[in-house]
Amino acid sequence: MSIYGASRKSVPEIRASRGHVIVNGTEADVWVVDDGAVLGGGLVGKELRLFYGAFTNEPPIGLVWSVDDIPESARQIVLAGKRGVDFLERLKAESDLATRFKSILFLSPPFAVSSLPESLSNNDRVKVVQGELAVARTPDAENPPPCLKVIPGAELYIPGWMRLVLAEKREGTFGKQATIKENNNEENK
Repeated sequence: MSIYGASRKSVPEIRASRGHVIVNGTEADVWVVDDGAVLGGGLVGKELRLFYGAFTNEPPIGLVWSVDDIPESARQIVLAGKRGVDFLERLKAESDLATRFKSILFLSPPFAVSSLPESLSNNDRVKVVQGELAVARTPDAENPPPCLKVIPGAELYIPGWMRLVLAEKREGTFGKQATIKENNNEENK
């Protein structure tokens, strides 16, 4: 039984070259920038294989470890943990950088959402997902900004983060809290 509630059906195709990894295909619109901690550390590859083994028809996803390695073809980016800070630093030098992407997801960033520049926090294409326990330690706990999605019972690691990311690709939304909570409850059965 996998963490996604199904036994492994098949092994997804994995392609790696020049610091890029693409899982379940040859081209990806969705690119995850992993900080090596928030997505499960050294287990991120295992989680990707388990996810695509259980959900073989999901679209490909790319994985890089530096904001500088995001390919020009990327349309959706997920900035895990400290990579969100790296992106904000790069944004200071390239003010139009954010306009390149259809959507930007900050996943468990090490900063309060209220500290985002207004150009990002008021942008419908930008979302921030944080665990309930992580948000509780920030100024956002009492008055969460509209771009913040809080995942009940989570802290830094967001269970089911792959479903959340790919929901954006399909639906144009980073999912609703209730949907994520229901999915997490199903996984824990």
